[in-house]
Amino acid sequence: MVLSTLAATSQTLTAADEVQIVPEKEAQCVFAGEAKGIRLVLRNAGSNAVEIPLQARLYQMSSATMMPVGAPQPWKMVRLLPQQTAIESAPLSFPEVRTVAPFEIRWMDGKNGEVGRSVVHVCSPGLLRELTAMAGHAPIGIIDTDNSLAPVLRTLKVEYQELALETGFDDYEGHLAIVGPFPFETKLPQQLSSLMASASRKTVLVVCLQASRGPLEPMPNARLIHKGRATIAVLDARLVTNLAESASAQLSLLRCIQWAQHDDPGKL
Repeated sequence: MVLSTLAATSQTLTAADEVQIVPEKEAQCVFAGEAKGIRLVLRNAGSNAVEIPLQARLYQMSSATMMPVGAPQPWKMVRLLPQQTAIESAPLSFPEVRTVAPFEIRWMDGKNGEVGRSVVHVCSPGLLRELTAMAGHAPIGIIDTDNSLAPVLRTLKVEYQELALETGFDDYEGHLAIVGPFPFETKLPQQLSSLMASASRKTVLVVCLQASRGPLEPMPNARLIHKGRATIAVLDARLVTNLAESASAQLSLLRCIQWAQHDDPGKL
């Protein structure tokens, strides 16, 4: 990334001294592959307008080393007014991963000056195949009220069994079910009560996607209920919105199941 210098001031400063990458509270999640938009908050802390052509360098994170991946990826010339903060989306490509891998993005200038860093969790497009092992290689029971889960499972060839509110778990012999999403004020309280009653007679983990009106909290935004032989994890449905396209949604679903299967009330 070539970095332009500021106009003459009383001090010798470069754009890299003035431009900052505002850290994100949560690591972003994307699927591996081409041109994934990475959210970037840029701030010009100086009193002069700047022009800075940014580029990104990927590093794969591990417990022992930080390995660079590929060549730097040029992005674009960023122009910021004095004290301006801008939200941008940078299209970056990420290598294939087996399941989930953390990467660090180092935003650089043409003189190898570092402007800031971002952390991204890169997920395999086949991430939800992990459900098969989590279900003990038995079919996953689903009640897919918005038709968001079944198409993804079919595409990935993950075996599932469709359940009905009326019959519940009576004919289900598997170990993992995902039901919902249900609205905050469901119109089917009796059916849901019957559904959970039928689950209580089975050794099954039921992930119930329930809409919430409160502030959206990060994981673990779920509560765990033991009912008979069943374990019910009630998850804020907003965390799994746009399941087919959102790596973050898929990862939230898997983490909820992992958390519930370990019967751990702590953080994921």
